[in-house]
Amino acid sequence: MVDCAEPVETGAPEPGSLEPGSLEPGSLEPGSLEPGSLEAAIEAASTFVQAIAWGEHVRVWELMGDEGHRTVLRLAVKRGMDEALSLRIGDGRATGAEMDAFLGDLVNGLRADLAGTDLEALTYWADPAVAGPGRAWVVMMAPLPAALGGDVPAGTLDLSCLQDRWLVERIIPRPSRSAGR
Repeated sequence: MVDCAEPVETGAPEPGSLEPGSLEPGSLEPGSLEPGSLEAAIEAASTFVQAIAWGEHVRVWELMGDEGHRTVLRLAVKRGMDEALSLRIGDGRATGAEMDAFLGDLVNGLRADLAGTDLEALTYWADPAVAGPGRAWVVMMAPLPAALGGDVPAGTLDLSCLQDRWLVERIIPRPSRSAGR
């Protein structure tokens, strides 16, 4: 079992040494990374974004952590969702139809947060300044021609490592100046 708080020897580049664009989505072999490594966090972030792009609403939910679940349910209630439904979803007691409707709305909302971004063309890098024990920020970079200044940050995913698995807790559509390059 890998402790996400401890550095992991993977034979891969040192955490934080990845440059934007150096790791393409899906470029890693399944199981080739230690679960607690920042490279594994990057791969988890890529998988999450691809699930959004392809409308895999159940997969999006599975790739979110408890904090992420609570956040989106709290936001849904603020935007008019019935509190009883929110509790049923949070407790795993929602009907299949209720869950499908909620998750469809969730994916549509995440797509809206990333509107104008070609989700298939993103590259990813872990921000070493923000990484800590069991936490990682993965910055999503949108490609632009060099004449326009090169790649630009499209957003940041805040991930936590729980039981050797990176899970998305928060999506920040446009990263702050400190999180971008």
